[in-house]
Amino acid sequence: MLKKCGITLLIVALAAGCSSKTDENVKKEQNVVQKKVEQVKVEPKVDLVKVEKDKRQKYSSNMLFIFKNTANTDSNIAELLELARVRPMLFGSQDWKTDLNKQHEQIGYDYDAIKKYPQEQIPDAFKNCHDILLKSYDTKLRGGEKILQAVNETNSGKMAEGINLRIESRDLFDKYTKDIMSVPDPK
Repeated sequence: MLKKCGITLLIVALAAGCSSKTDENVKKEQNVVQKKVEQVKVEPKVDLVKVEKDKRQKYSSNMLFIFKNTANTDSNIAELLELARVRPMLFGSQDWKTDLNKQHEQIGYDYDAIKKYPQEQIPDAFKNCHDILLKSYDTKLRGGEKILQAVNETNSGKMAEGINLRIESRDLFDKYTKDIMSVPDPK
């Protein structure tokens, strides 16, 4: 019996000793976690104005690149249409139609590039302007489709519709430009 009591006391003493060591380990772990949390708080602050300015600069550069492509394509389309106006027999030329179609496809590529521009990379202040730009390109594309139909069908009514849509597209682009220029610099 004495032996049983001694063993029981030994087990209780060991258990009590182990639990105090466990408490010390928990306290050490809490101190380590607290130190880690304090280290995270020391990180330098991000200059949000600089980030916004960089985002605007990148967006503007990317859009300008697309606009230059579109301007060249528009110039090529105008040349092709002027050639056909001077020489109406070109309206029947498959090569001329193919050239016109390729130019129209290029406008579509530019439109896709604008549509697929990552939303998170569009500055918040430019989002409404970007929507106007998308509408401008959509209208330009629809105008081009009407012009292509007019050429294939020799339909002057569709040609007028296409030209009017292209004019509407230009007006939307002018609104985009005006609106984006009126956005104040971040402060």
